[in-house]
Amino acid sequence: MLNKNYYRPLIILLLSVICAFSIAAQPAKKKSSRERTYDVQHYTIRISFDRENKIIFGDSIVQLKPLKNNFNRIELDAADMRFESVQFESGNKDIPFKTTDDKIYLTLDKSYSTKDLISVRFKYSASPRKGVYFVRQNAPNDGVEHPAQIWTQGEPEEAHHWFPSYDFPDDKATSEQFITVESSETAIGNGELQDEKRNADGTKTYHLIWRFRTRRILRHSSSELIRKSRIRIKIFRLDFTRIWVEKN
Repeated sequence: MLNKNYYRPLIILLLSVICAFSIAAQPAKKKSSRERTYDVQHYTIRISFDRENKIIFGDSIVQLKPLKNNFNRIELDAADMRFESVQFESGNKDIPFKTTDDKIYLTLDKSYSTKDLISVRFKYSASPRKGVYFVRQNAPNDGVEHPAQIWTQGEPEEAHHWFPSYDFPDDKATSEQFITVESSETAIGNGELQDEKRNADGTKTYHLIWRFRTRRILRHSSSELIRKSRIRIKIFRLDFTRIWVEKN
């Protein structure tokens, strides 16, 4: 009769192999932290849309402060963007830059200190794979009747598909948006509506300001463009929040 100790090495070896395969099969954990060299203070986002070709046109300003002295390089998240120009907001001086699939790297004209506020203006276009979603009227297999609409998503890390940003949830910034839409559309977004301007080309622009420093642009609700043809919108005020709902 075989001794029980005879099986012990075999059992230990088998358990070791199982544990090894189990660890190897686990997905890699997403980074919970990221090295920061600056602190974004404010985003100004001007955006319009080519609905037919699912293209966005952006004109955005990023304001930031260095976290250390001798700061001379900026790395921002920016996925698949075609940049027309990158300049200092003041003076319109060009900033040398290079891009990869999901980043833009700027080489500044000098070294800046923690006391400086740097404002960079980006003019660009993109065909976002994420972050902006063009929805056709009565989309097939949807099951719910709805008008055509465009909506944006910022979480968890989709903001950089539609504007250059530090797209990671360990930074806080205020934001301001100028959303240009067709005359038959209404724009809804985070922040307080400042004005609604009608443009000479028949479009209109909504100006919204979000004065609270949050971890993410549009963190709590997405910007939406809703055609008025079949939806009536009523505004309710709750503290400083405006809630938009469809009227029955």
